[in-house]
Amino acid sequence: MIEKTFITEDYIKKYTPLSQNISAKDIYSNVLVASDLHTQPLLGTNFYNYLLTKYDNKTLSDDEIKLVEYIQPSLAYRSASMTLPFLNFQIKNKGIQTQNGDNSDSVDKSVVSYLKNELDNRAEFYEKRLINYLCDNKDLYPNYTDGNDDDIEPKNDNPYTGGFTFY
Repeated sequence: MIEKTFITEDYIKKYTPLSQNISAKDIYSNVLVASDLHTQPLLGTNFYNYLLTKYDNKTLSDDEIKLVEYIQPSLAYRSASMTLPFLNFQIKNKGIQTQNGDNSDSVDKSVVSYLKNELDNRAEFYEKRLINYLCDNKDLYPNYTDGNDDDIEPKNDNPYTGGFTFY
């Protein structure tokens, strides 16, 4: 189980293109970074910590459960995007190593970039959806706007920068 985050390994593998045979170890550190870099700025530090504590303790209200359901897809796609480059390349004591199994071939760096861009576009869509939901329902979540003087204030501008993809 991935602790201190709003998603599980099973959630990522079920709802993103990451396959079932990827080790949780390969995903875990990227979920934490995605949470810090992308989810926390959307919620603000205080509200993020408040909600995460309630999620970990399984004490969320019905409204908070609904909010977490908006957070999960964006975090899953951000995590998948951040994991992608490290599935093919790993940093070892001999330097950067390319993974290459008996019945597989490594892909070109441009393919990894293309897939990462697709995952980022999906994450941005769900982040925009989350922001819209929070702005439309801020009365349900008073901690979202109150007491955000700790670290990161909530960011409620449009994160969606994805464009068209031509094949």
